[in-house]
Amino acid sequence: MQFCTDSDLTAVAADVRHLVPAELDDWSIQRKLAEDAVLRDLSRVWYAPAARARGIDPTVSPLVPDRLAASEIKPLAVLKCLEVVYGYLAKPGMREADGFERNAERYRRRYSEELDNVATAGLAYDWNNSGALESWESSTPRTPRRLTRA
Repeated sequence: MQFCTDSDLTAVAADVRHLVPAELDDWSIQRKLAEDAVLRDLSRVWYAPAARARGIDPTVSPLVPDRLAASEIKPLAVLKCLEVVYGYLAKPGMREADGFERNAERYRRRYSEELDNVATAGLAYDWNNSGALESWESSTPRTPRRLTRA
């Protein structure tokens, strides 16, 4: 499942369109790498705890990307892809970070913040594989926590 396109990348970082190296036609390889990383991260920080909260063993029933709402994943995919793109363009071995490396780090931080937000708020996921997202499938169930004084 594709979560973002090159036009999604240029909506966030307009210069990316003009930075495609001659050896590449577009950023499809970097998008694939980024989307795979996003799915791994979502499996770890969001899906596993959410599945366990629903009584599902995430090792037996792993995350299925087609059950996610692509519109909710797009911001994560775009930020991770921009991190990968700028990391690809960065010059290795420099004493000081070049502009590409600084941009890669900036998008890594933004991605990390967005991933934390997703882990907290939850995602819509077709838990029962019905092909439609129902209201109870829209976010992670939370166990209420209360502060008690001793």
